[in-house]
Amino acid sequence: MTPRNDFEVEVASGLIKMPFSSEVTESVRKLQRGQGSITDHTAIYPEEGLCAANPENRKQPRDRDWYLANVIAPMIERGEIDNKTRTPFDDRKLRYDSSEFFNAPTYGEDDLVVRFGITHFPAFQADINRSNEENLKLQERGLQDFGDKWAYFARAPGVAVLPINKGGTIFVGERANEEYGGFLNAVAGHLTYKDKVKQVDISGEALRELQEEFGIQPGEVSNLRFVGLYSHPIKGDLDFTFLADVAKPEQYFVSGEWKKSVKEREHKDLVRLATMAEIHELLETGKVSGADKTLQVMYSTRGALMSVYANEIKN
Repeated sequence: MTPRNDFEVEVASGLIKMPFSSEVTESVRKLQRGQGSITDHTAIYPEEGLCAANPENRKQPRDRDWYLANVIAPMIERGEIDNKTRTPFDDRKLRYDSSEFFNAPTYGEDDLVVRFGITHFPAFQADINRSNEENLKLQERGLQDFGDKWAYFARAPGVAVLPINKGGTIFVGERANEEYGGFLNAVAGHLTYKDKVKQVDISGEALRELQEEFGIQPGEVSNLRFVGLYSHPIKGDLDFTFLADVAKPEQYFVSGEWKKSVKEREHKDLVRLATMAEIHELLETGKVSGADKTLQVMYSTRGALMSVYANEIKN
């Protein structure tokens, strides 16, 4: 498989499922070296973390309470962002700070502790829209000032879920939204903002996205498994990525019935993947059967597809 530079795996303490599918070998295993592993039963515990540093004033406090009072609240008052009081949208977002595995009495040895600060949607958009050159310079500055290349980035995290249906096939589709529109993606969306970090339920967010985007009810989902935290290497946005077995038959997706089960369509027509060969062809070349154009694959969807075992799909 050709090495890629359009995604990376968060490596704070190792966030990769082992082993990958047998066919995905050397280029993937280069990512694994020195990073540890996670199991299919990893529990994720949220804790408070740092907010983004201010490029105009590196001494600005980065704790959540200060940021809420001195950044978020004034922006809401000025009407620059909303907290669902004027619109249906909450522009407040969680900010991914760091994570690590714990082997202590408080947590199990395979449990992952994730630290969240606070950011807002315009900051996320600024990172997405900034040029690669500017973002790389900002990464360098973060390393110099804080020893963290992401110190000045919003890093608003999301969840991504790759459902495997009863027929043992996978369906993904082109995103229809402004950010990464046209990229081939699984079910995905930002984590819901919470004032109290410990109320963040990442697995619950995955179930919510499956319901909202594909009409898959929580009771139709089994074996939801966390397979990694994947991010864009230049922009810094990232997704907690899952695989899920779902009780929907393949025909539910093929017929377009799924479209009737969602309020707002966030995907264009779906692409069917039924074999490991089709997955590898997509990952290596961007091509799928029946499609003339080359498809760009979203970083977290790429990570999820790389984590599929051969016995988890049809062939």
